[in-house]
Amino acid sequence: MIQTLREAAALVRDGSVLALGGMTLYRRPVAFVRELLRRKTRGLTLATLAGGFESDLLVGAGCVSTVRTCYLGLEIFGFAPMYTLRARELRIVEETEATFCGSFRGSVPGRILRGTDILIDRPDIRPEGETIRIPPIEADVAIIHALQADREGNARFVGNLACDIELAKTAKHTIVTAERIVERVDGPTIQAHAVVEAPRGSWPASCYPDYPFDGLELLRYVRACREGRFEDYLAEFLSR
Repeated sequence: MIQTLREAAALVRDGSVLALGGMTLYRRPVAFVRELLRRKTRGLTLATLAGGFESDLLVGAGCVSTVRTCYLGLEIFGFAPMYTLRARELRIVEETEATFCGSFRGSVPGRILRGTDILIDRPDIRPEGETIRIPPIEADVAIIHALQADREGNARFVGNLACDIELAKTAKHTIVTAERIVERVDGPTIQAHAVVEAPRGSWPASCYPDYPFDGLELLRYVRACREGRFEDYLAEFLSR
């Protein structure tokens, strides 16, 4: 059940559907993404409720061919620079919070989406009586960062759970990176197939209540991208 980052990253093959837990700059699996970048995995379908720094790195490094999300950006630090630059090279499946979360539940109440352009842009979403049927996102691997996990694969969260519980239940393989491994975890929990100990594994994103996001590092990343130095930043990031 306990694995290293290298062992866990090997589960993500070229062409996999990869679901990332957390939300924007909060509780993101950055340490795992770093190891994935070292492997130079290609052709990924990236599925995330709201992508941030780690998603932009994957796009910038050429690891992603398809993006499924309702937002990919850096919040107060602006647009995600590499996603903005390379969006035309990607297949983008437009999601809303309702469609993304609904994909793990099968449907949403019809009133949520009726009258919106999402039903035009997404012909795979079908009204059925009082509900709207949402096709599933079939993730090969879901990566979720947590405060604590135990050797049995139970993981604990504090604060915003995003869609992580649903991701964990539906993915073929769920990997949890955790700030620390403990003897036993008490709820709210998810059950993972594998657990990796990764202290500060969400940096420069945050992991409440242990540490906030690192605004200076995020600004440094944005500046490097704007100055055409993404590859330099990536090389330094991978060397850590």
